[in-house]
Amino acid sequence: MAYSRIILLSVLVINIGFAEVNAFQQIPKSIPRFSASACKLKLHVTHTKKVGQANANPNVNVNANVNDAATSQKSNHGLLTPEQKDFLDSLDTNIYGSPFIERLCDLQEYKNQHGTCHVPKRYAENPSLGNWVNKSRQMYRKHLEGGKTSMTPARVQVLNEIGFIWSGTKNTAHARVKEGQGQGQDAKNNIWNNHFQELKRFIEKNGTSISLSSSTKLGVWAARQRREYQKLNLDEKCSITQERVDLLNSIGFDWNPWNTKWRMRVNELLEYKSQHGNCSVPVQYPKNPKLGRWVSTQRKYYKLYKEGKPTRISKEKIEELADAGFIWNRWDDVWNDCEDEWDSSECKVDR
Repeated sequence: MAYSRIILLSVLVINIGFAEVNAFQQIPKSIPRFSASACKLKLHVTHTKKVGQANANPNVNVNANVNDAATSQKSNHGLLTPEQKDFLDSLDTNIYGSPFIERLCDLQEYKNQHGTCHVPKRYAENPSLGNWVNKSRQMYRKHLEGGKTSMTPARVQVLNEIGFIWSGTKNTAHARVKEGQGQGQDAKNNIWNNHFQELKRFIEKNGTSISLSSSTKLGVWAARQRREYQKLNLDEKCSITQERVDLLNSIGFDWNPWNTKWRMRVNELLEYKSQHGNCSVPVQYPKNPKLGRWVSTQRKYYKLYKEGKPTRISKEKIEELADAGFIWNRWDDVWNDCEDEWDSSECKVDR
């Protein structure tokens, strides 16, 4: 009995084995496998379909990267004038960099709105602009110190042209970098040439440079050229070259306007003497008001000279006027006139 049970059990095990083998043989011999390249291809096709859907419907949000790319595009800068747009578009991105030019556009728009380039550090409407302005000031200080910085002479120059405020305090809102400071030699040459052309136009219009007011920007520049020219003659270190001296001479620039005015007034005084027989020019002389004021001024200078005080008249000039018959005391002049016309009704002075 036990033997027969063992045989039956063995038969069952064999049948089960054959059934499993048959089931395994019914499985397809090749199961499709997805390689890495196939997965990439499938993802690419899926992404292409989504992009196509986005083109058909702009409201479809393909993914976050597409939105980020859209927001990173440059704005239209509608607050810029056509001239400002042309100027900013003309800037070379290889020299200034696209991000820098973009911030320049923002800064110009801010100036158009507020009339100044003084952007607060914490500017709520455009925080990145406020941070950039503050960072630019820091980079400029490093630039002046000779440190490593992204601020270049070219960037300094274009910021100056827009009217950048290099000081961060409101009390110094008009404080800007001095001309030529922190700039390359080419930029300094351009500044000098611009002033030279402006001076040339002034002389062509007025015939001389002695009437140039020292209170104007051009007058200050002209005075600086005269000081540098004196240094050149003394073999001292100076910023003016012989080439620039020759250019200024070519347009009739006056290197010593004080001496030129002196000679002009002395000649006018001698002309007055030839017409009237004396140098008694009235303080208020209608035919030549400047000569009358000049005579009065020389008397004041002479008084200071006699008192040993600083004055603008020298011993040589005093002698030159004395030889011409200059009247140093106006009251002496009046007294002499009265002596000549003692009996006339024009002079009523008691002796």
